[in-house]
Amino acid sequence: VGSTGSLIVMNAGNKLIGKNNAEIYSAAVPNNVANIYVVDIPAGANECEVAGINFRGNGSTAPGVNYPSAIRVYKANYADIHNNTFDGISWGVFVAADDAVNNNPIGTRVVNNIFYDMTGPVADRGGYGVLLTFNTGSLVSGNTFEGTSRHCIYLSAATRNAVVSNNICKGSEFSPISIFSGDVAGVEIYNCVVSSSALARSTRIFWMCSSGPTPKCARTWRSRLRSLVAS
Repeated sequence: VGSTGSLIVMNAGNKLIGKNNAEIYSAAVPNNVANIYVVDIPAGANECEVAGINFRGNGSTAPGVNYPSAIRVYKANYADIHNNTFDGISWGVFVAADDAVNNNPIGTRVVNNIFYDMTGPVADRGGYGVLLTFNTGSLVSGNTFEGTSRHCIYLSAATRNAVVSNNICKGSEFSPISIFSGDVAGVEIYNCVVSSSALARSTRIFWMCSSGPTPKCARTWRSRLRSLVAS
Protein backbone atom coordinates (compact mmCIF):
# COMPACT_ATOMS: atom_id res chain seq x y z
CA VAL A 1 0.00 0.00 0.00
CA GLY A 2 1.59 3.28 -0.93
CA SER A 3 -0.15 5.37 -3.57
CA THR A 4 -3.78 6.44 -3.40
CA GLY A 5 -7.00 4.63 -2.63
CA SER A 6 -7.59 1.63 -0.39
CA LEU A 7 -6.10 -1.83 -0.68
CA ILE A 8 -9.19 -3.68 0.54
CA VAL A 9 -12.73 -2.27 0.42
CA MET A 10 -15.21 -4.44 2.28
CA ASN A 11 -18.87 -5.10 1.59
CA ALA A 12 -21.59 -5.84 4.12
CA GLY A 13 -20.97 -9.06 6.03
CA ASN A 14 -17.42 -9.57 4.70
CA LYS A 15 -14.82 -11.21 6.94
CA LEU A 16 -11.08 -10.61 6.59
CA ILE A 17 -9.45 -13.30 8.72
CA GLY A 18 -5.69 -13.75 8.76
CA LYS A 19 -4.08 -17.16 9.11
CA ASN A 20 -0.46 -18.23 9.58
CA ASN A 21 0.73 -14.77 10.71
CA ALA A 22 -0.80 -12.96 7.74
CA GLU A 23 0.79 -9.54 7.21
CA ILE A 24 -0.05 -6.40 5.24
CA TYR A 25 2.76 -3.88 4.85
CA SER A 26 2.01 -0.19 4.22
CA ALA A 27 4.64 2.08 2.70
CA ALA A 28 4.95 5.78 3.46
CA VAL A 29 2.92 8.31 1.49
CA PRO A 30 3.04 12.14 1.40
CA ASN A 31 1.13 13.56 4.34
CA ASN A 32 -0.91 15.81 2.06
CA VAL A 33 -2.50 12.75 0.43
CA ALA A 34 -5.83 11.95 2.04
CA ASN A 35 -8.24 9.00 2.07
CA ILE A 36 -5.75 6.17 2.00
CA TYR A 37 -6.75 3.10 3.99
CA VAL A 38 -5.38 -0.41 4.09
CA VAL A 39 -8.82 -1.79 4.94
CA ASP A 40 -11.84 0.43 4.34
CA ILE A 41 -15.24 -0.48 5.76
CA PRO A 42 -17.39 2.08 3.96
CA ALA A 43 -20.94 3.36 4.36
CA GLY A 44 -23.46 0.52 4.47
CA ALA A 45 -20.85 -2.24 4.90
CA ASN A 46 -22.43 -3.43 8.13
CA GLU A 47 -21.35 -6.41 10.25
CA CYS A 48 -17.84 -6.76 8.85
CA GLU A 49 -15.05 -8.52 10.73
CA VAL A 50 -11.27 -8.02 10.61
CA ALA A 51 -9.16 -10.39 12.70
CA GLY A 52 -5.73 -11.99 12.88
CA ILE A 53 -3.88 -9.52 10.61
CA ASN A 54 -0.48 -7.94 11.27
CA PHE A 55 -0.61 -4.40 9.87
CA ARG A 56 2.96 -3.15 9.57
CA GLY A 57 4.96 -0.08 8.51
CA ASN A 58 8.54 0.88 9.28
CA GLY A 59 7.82 3.35 12.07
CA SER A 60 9.36 6.35 10.30
CA THR A 61 8.70 9.86 11.59
CA ALA A 62 10.37 11.51 8.61
CA PRO A 63 8.93 14.97 7.88
CA GLY A 64 6.38 15.08 5.09
CA VAL A 65 5.28 11.45 5.19
CA ASN A 66 2.82 9.32 7.06
CA TYR A 67 1.36 5.84 6.82
CA PRO A 68 -2.16 4.94 5.77
CA SER A 69 -4.86 4.26 8.33
CA ALA A 70 -4.81 0.51 8.84
CA ILE A 71 -8.61 0.24 9.24
CA ARG A 72 -11.30 2.85 8.66
CA VAL A 73 -14.90 2.27 9.73
CA TYR A 74 -16.98 4.90 7.94
CA LYS A 75 -20.75 5.10 8.41
CA ALA A 76 -20.88 1.32 8.87
CA ASN A 77 -22.47 -0.49 11.81
CA TYR A 78 -21.30 -3.37 14.01
CA ALA A 79 -17.76 -3.71 12.68
CA ASP A 80 -15.78 -6.24 14.72
CA ILE A 81 -12.02 -5.60 14.80
CA HIS A 82 -10.20 -8.03 17.05
CA ASN A 83 -6.95 -9.90 17.64
CA ASN A 84 -4.92 -7.85 15.15
CA THR A 85 -1.45 -6.35 15.51
CA PHE A 86 -0.59 -2.82 14.38
CA ASP A 87 3.13 -2.03 14.22
CA GLY A 88 4.96 1.06 12.96
CA ILE A 89 2.10 2.83 11.19
CA SER A 90 0.39 6.17 11.71
CA TRP A 91 -3.22 5.23 12.43
CA GLY A 92 -4.58 1.99 13.82
CA VAL A 93 -8.39 2.06 13.80
CA PHE A 94 -10.30 5.16 12.69
CA VAL A 95 -14.08 5.18 13.28
CA ALA A 96 -15.90 8.14 11.74
CA ALA A 97 -18.76 9.81 9.90
CA ASP A 98 -19.07 13.29 8.42
CA ASP A 99 -21.10 14.88 11.20
CA ALA A 100 -23.03 14.10 14.36
CA VAL A 101 -26.37 13.56 12.58
CA ASN A 102 -26.01 11.35 9.53
CA ASN A 103 -25.17 7.64 9.57
CA ASN A 104 -22.90 7.53 12.59
CA PRO A 105 -21.21 4.13 12.98
CA ILE A 106 -23.01 2.09 15.64
CA GLY A 107 -21.61 -0.69 17.77
CA THR A 108 -18.00 -0.87 16.57
CA ARG A 109 -15.89 -3.36 18.56
CA VAL A 110 -12.12 -2.86 18.85
CA VAL A 111 -11.11 -5.72 21.12
CA ASN A 112 -7.93 -7.62 22.06
CA ASN A 113 -5.61 -5.92 19.58
CA ILE A 114 -1.95 -4.95 20.05
CA PHE A 115 -0.56 -1.59 18.94
CA TYR A 116 3.21 -0.99 18.72
CA ASP A 117 5.08 2.18 17.72
CA MET A 118 2.17 4.17 16.30
CA THR A 119 4.02 7.07 14.73
CA GLY A 120 3.13 10.41 13.21
CA PRO A 121 5.58 13.07 11.99
CA VAL A 122 3.36 16.10 12.63
CA ALA A 123 0.23 16.95 14.63
CA ASP A 124 -2.96 15.38 13.29
CA ARG A 125 -1.00 13.25 10.82
CA GLY A 126 -1.00 10.08 12.83
CA GLY A 127 0.30 8.68 16.04
CA TYR A 128 -3.07 7.31 17.17
CA GLY A 129 -3.99 3.78 18.18
CA VAL A 130 -7.80 4.12 18.15
CA LEU A 131 -9.55 7.33 17.08
CA LEU A 132 -13.32 7.61 17.48
CA THR A 133 -15.38 10.49 16.08
CA PHE A 134 -19.11 10.79 15.25
CA ASN A 135 -19.96 7.30 16.51
CA THR A 136 -22.33 5.59 18.93
CA GLY A 137 -21.90 2.61 21.26
CA SER A 138 -18.31 1.70 20.40
CA LEU A 139 -16.40 -0.76 22.58
CA VAL A 140 -12.62 -0.41 22.99
CA SER A 141 -11.54 -3.19 25.33
CA GLY A 142 -8.70 -5.56 26.13
CA ASN A 143 -6.20 -3.80 23.86
CA THR A 144 -2.49 -3.23 24.54
CA PHE A 145 -0.71 -0.08 23.37
CA GLU A 146 3.09 0.14 23.48
CA GLY A 147 4.19 3.51 22.12
CA THR A 148 2.13 6.18 20.37
CA SER A 149 3.46 9.55 19.26
CA ARG A 150 0.11 11.14 20.18
CA HIS A 151 -2.66 9.19 21.94
CA CYS A 152 -3.46 5.52 22.52
CA ILE A 153 -7.22 6.11 22.58
CA TYR A 154 -8.73 9.38 21.39
CA LEU A 155 -12.43 10.13 21.82
CA SER A 156 -13.34 13.02 19.57
CA ALA A 157 -16.48 14.83 18.41
CA ALA A 158 -19.86 13.23 19.15
CA THR A 159 -18.52 9.98 20.56
CA ARG A 160 -21.55 8.74 22.45
CA ASN A 161 -22.14 5.84 24.83
CA ALA A 162 -18.75 4.29 24.22
CA VAL A 163 -17.10 1.89 26.67
CA VAL A 164 -13.31 1.99 27.12
CA SER A 165 -12.24 -0.80 29.44
CA ASN A 166 -9.41 -3.14 30.41
CA ASN A 167 -6.84 -1.56 28.13
CA ILE A 168 -3.10 -1.24 28.82
CA CYS A 169 -1.87 2.10 27.46
CA LYS A 170 1.89 2.64 27.75
CA GLY A 171 4.51 4.83 26.14
CA SER A 172 2.29 7.60 24.82
CA GLU A 173 4.00 10.93 24.16
CA PHE A 174 0.72 12.75 24.85
CA SER A 175 -2.06 11.68 27.21
CA PRO A 176 -2.72 7.95 26.68
CA ILE A 177 -6.50 8.42 26.86
CA SER A 178 -7.94 11.70 25.60
CA ILE A 179 -11.44 13.16 25.35
CA PHE A 180 -11.41 16.15 23.05
CA SER A 181 -14.85 17.62 22.53
CA GLY A 182 -17.65 19.05 24.62
CA ASP A 183 -20.21 16.87 22.85
CA VAL A 184 -18.70 13.53 23.88
CA ALA A 185 -21.40 11.98 26.06
CA GLY A 186 -22.22 8.86 28.03
CA VAL A 187 -18.74 7.36 27.86
CA GLU A 188 -17.60 4.83 30.49
CA ILE A 189 -13.84 4.45 31.07
CA TYR A 190 -12.65 1.88 33.59
CA ASN A 191 -10.02 -0.72 34.51
CA CYS A 192 -7.33 0.76 32.28
CA VAL A 193 -3.61 0.89 33.08
CA VAL A 194 -2.09 4.08 31.67
CA SER A 195 1.37 5.62 31.59
CA SER A 196 3.30 8.10 29.46
CA SER A 197 6.56 7.76 27.58
CA ALA A 198 9.87 8.89 29.06
CA LEU A 199 9.87 11.28 26.09
CA ALA A 200 6.38 12.52 26.91
CA ARG A 201 5.39 15.96 25.68
CA SER A 202 2.49 16.03 28.14
CA THR A 203 2.38 15.12 31.83
CA ARG A 204 -1.31 14.21 31.69
CA ILE A 205 -2.20 10.53 31.67
CA PHE A 206 -5.86 11.39 31.11
CA TRP A 207 -6.90 14.53 29.28
CA MET A 208 -10.32 16.09 28.88
CA CYS A 209 -10.21 19.12 26.64
CA SER A 210 -13.20 20.70 24.95
CA SER A 211 -14.77 23.87 23.68
CA GLY A 212 -15.95 24.60 27.21
CA PRO A 213 -17.71 21.95 29.32
CA THR A 214 -19.68 23.34 32.23
CA PRO A 215 -18.59 22.49 35.79
CA LYS A 216 -21.59 20.15 35.96
CA CYS A 217 -20.30 18.33 32.87
CA ALA A 218 -16.85 18.01 34.43
CA ARG A 219 -18.33 16.53 37.61
CA THR A 220 -20.30 14.05 35.52
CA TRP A 221 -17.12 12.92 33.78
CA ARG A 222 -15.31 12.39 37.05
CA SER A 223 -18.14 10.16 38.23
CA ARG A 224 -17.72 7.99 35.13
CA LEU A 225 -13.97 7.33 35.44
CA ARG A 226 -13.33 4.25 37.52
CA SER A 227 -10.19 2.26 38.28
CA LEU A 228 -7.73 4.17 36.12
CA VAL A 229 -4.29 3.05 37.31
CA ALA A 230 -1.18 5.09 36.56
CA SER A 231 1.99 3.06 36.26
